[in-house]
Amino acid sequence: MMTKLRVLLLMLFLAAWCDDSTHSQQPSEPITNTLGMELKLIPAGTFLMGSLVDGTDREDDETQHKVTISKPFYIQTTEVTQGQWTALMGSEPWKGKDFFKEGVNYAATYLSWDNAVTHCKKTKRKRR
Repeated sequence: MMTKLRVLLLMLFLAAWCDDSTHSQQPSEPITNTLGMELKLIPAGTFLMGSLVDGTDREDDETQHKVTISKPFYIQTTEVTQGQWTALMGSEPWKGKDFFKEGVNYAATYLSWDNAVTHCKKTKRKRR
């Protein structure tokens, strides 16, 4: 559970890093880049994050609190697949590692922070 949360937070941070403020802040249909990655605009605004006190399977660190997104950003609607990663980066960091499934439609794994940032910058250039 915590690993999935960390991956989600990393993806959110990287999506914010990939911000392209030239697009409208209005909610829109997802866009697809030249690698087939579907990206959705997350508008600026404030929302409640966390679980209700009586929520099912609530963890102690899930207290509801306000979160403000100060500028809009695009986020991919699914995890980056191994096929998308290889097409853009030309590498396969998961090769020779344990505990993953291999194939073009499976999630890319065993990625370093630096690799993820580089991937994000290259993805930004691939937007149509």
